[in-house]
Formats: sequence, structure tokens, C-alpha cells
Amino acid sequence: MIKQPLPLPIIELANKIQERLLAETGLSLEINHALVNEYNPGQGIMAHTDGDAYKPIVCTLTTGGAQVLNILSVDEC
Repeated sequence: MIKQPLPLPIIELANKIQERLLAETGLSLEINHALVNEYNPGQGIMAHTDGDAYKPIVCTLTTGGAQVLNILSVDEC
């Protein structure tokens, strides 16, 4: 991963997510990175585990398309 500042639109979105997370759960976390992917209809990614950069919380956003997200425990994979 190449460390560089987040673009302004991502910073603005991250701030909104952090504010809502704090208001609704009391958790205060700094978003440390953003991963942006584009998938065609019917396309997706294979089952995988995420690395330490994704701990303790992952936020997934979809912008306009339908999505199915199956989250399994490591024991279920």
C-alpha cells in the first residue's frame, strides 16, 4: 500500500462516517485509508480475509448499484 493523503471528497465522506459512528455507537476511530473499486453487473470478488489495515472496523459503501455482501466468520470460510 502506498501511503499518501486522502483526496478531499474521501476526507469529507470519512468525516461524516466518523461523526455518525461516534454519535450512534460512541466509538471514536480515525479512518486510515480508502479502497475504491468499480465492478460490472454480476462481477465481484472471491472470498478472502482482510489484513490488519482493515481492523477493527470496515465500512462498505455502494453508490448506485445493487450489491450483496456476505460476511462470514473465519470458521465459515
